[in-house]
Order: sequence, then structure tokens, then C-alpha cells
Amino acid sequence: MVYEFDTEDSLVIKAVGLKALAIAVLMSLGGLLNAIFTVLDDRDDLIVLSLRLVQAVIQIGAGWIFLRPSDNLRRIHDTEGNDIAELMTGIEEMSMGFLIAIFLVVLSLVMDLGLFLSEVF
Repeated sequence: MVYEFDTEDSLVIKAVGLKALAIAVLMSLGGLLNAIFTVLDDRDDLIVLSLRLVQAVIQIGAGWIFLRPSDNLRRIHDTEGNDIAELMTGIEEMSMGFLIAIFLVVLSLVMDLGLFLSEVF
């Protein structure tokens, strides 16, 4: 037996998928802007510039992680016959995305602390 979500449920799930897509785009765009601003920065401190570029790549990567689950969740509304499989795949990928994003954010915060301490001392 194949389970299909009703229209109301499908719209709620699709909305979550669209929010995940918004997170992916905004984080990636923020990372891209950070990379551009870092490249245009005229400081001579290569360590600071390198760490800022790494942070930009981390931000882009953290955003990219949410593209696949957003697609799975949005497809629940658009397709028939595969709702539970799409939902489970979307949830599994989003869960993994959250774990990876947490790790990347903590790494970025540690790098921020390192940059701050290098400026103070």
C-alpha cells in the first residue's frame, strides 16, 4: 500500500523544503560575498585573509548541504506514490546536514576566536 499525504500536509512539507532552500541560498550567497570581500581586502596579513577565505568556503558548504533535503521535501507535493520515501530521505539528509552545519559553525567560531586573539596579542 502506498501512502500519499493530503494536500494540506503536502503544502506544509513543501513549505519546510522551501525554507531549507532559502537557508541554502542565503548561506551560500553570504559565503560567496565573504570570499569576494576577503579577496578585495588590502590587508597584508595572509593568515587572517586565509582564515577568512576558509570561513567563506565553510559557509558556502554549510548552505550547499541543505539543497538535497529541500529538493526531497518539495517533491512530496509535486509527485505521487513516493511520499514516505521522499520524506524519510529528506529528513535523513536534513539531519545529517544539521550535524555537518553544527560542526562547520563551531569550526568557524573557533577560527573567529583565533583571529580575535591574534589581533589582541
